[in-house]
Amino acid sequence: CMISLRPILPHIIHIIGFSSLAGASMPISLFSDLASLLTLHIYSFYIASARIYNWQLTIIISLFHLFRGKKRNVLRNRIDSCDYDLDQLLLGTILFTLLFFLLPTVFVFYLTFAS
Repeated sequence: CMISLRPILPHIIHIIGFSSLAGASMPISLFSDLASLLTLHIYSFYIASARIYNWQLTIIISLFHLFRGKKRNVLRNRIDSCDYDLDQLLLGTILFTLLFFLLPTVFVFYLTFAS
């Protein structure tokens, strides 16, 4: 994006400067829009990392309920008791460990792109 905008960037800056004849808010808003367009890739990484972080926290909470022998009842909006097999508990333990140790990495990505 920057390579394609580099030749016309001085003209864009001049247009923003000439728009100050319409008042102070016009060049400020045009510069804000230009900065938003130039940082669109950072915003898309932020959205992706935020969704992955939220998804990961939801799964970790669900797997924590699995350890306690409970499950979430969506219809009644409460947590009910449940008996799990050994295979289900083993798979839940493996997934919980994997997601728990990946959580700091995903959090750092989320924090980086959020800032």
